[in-house]
Amino acid sequence: MESSKQNVLIIGGSGGLGNELSRTFHRNGDRVAIHYFKNRENADFLLNKLGYSDNSDEAFTCYADIREEKSVEQMFETVRSKWTHLDIVVNSGGITEDSIFSRMTIAQWQHTIQVNLYGFFFCMKHAAEWMITQQKGHIINIASRAGVTGRVGQANYAASKAGVIALTKTASREWGNQQIQVNAIMPGFLFTRLGSKTSSKNRNELVLENALQKSSTITEVSQFIFQLSRMRHVSGQIFNLDSRII
Repeated sequence: MESSKQNVLIIGGSGGLGNELSRTFHRNGDRVAIHYFKNRENADFLLNKLGYSDNSDEAFTCYADIREEKSVEQMFETVRSKWTHLDIVVNSGGITEDSIFSRMTIAQWQHTIQVNLYGFFFCMKHAAEWMITQQKGHIINIASRAGVTGRVGQANYAASKAGVIALTKTASREWGNQQIQVNAIMPGFLFTRLGSKTSSKNRNELVLENALQKSSTITEVSQFIFQLSRMRHVSGQIFNLDSRII
């Protein structure tokens, strides 16, 4: 494990899991860049909770609409203006727009794919451009079990997360000789803003699918991601963090 202070960009840092990740990395001595899109107020509130009334090199917020490559490029320019190197990027941004396959609109399909797949692609691409010059770096993507098994009412979400898994495996092969690690996490069901959209009936069904009859916790997932970020010989892996058997 590597214990020195690292620079960490958290995509979706103002959201539920991203918020906890920002706290976990900062609590363990890392510098954090908190990405936001619509939730600037949440990002500023989190920054304040970390002990900063304004942006500093130790913690700052950065805006991007990750559906647009130019916006992602501008976000990385903001990060470069603060830091001379980038160690870790965690892609934790994502949305759901659920509908039965036959009723799903093109708008629902496109929006979910744009955020969950295009967004990850753009962030991975621009992170790698920087990391290649360093000959090191670690990209950690938040995937989903739905991308492996599928899920009723989530054709768009499942397809986007299957794409994230494929991106993770491909990027790890292409960038491995540059000492860039790329891994993905399937965190299981979490009681975040995104998870709150799931009906209580479906939540209970998800819990019962677990061998341990309980869901994941946001704290444990964040701790796992932090520990993974310190490992230097792991890449191309998809980690399942609940007890549902695949």
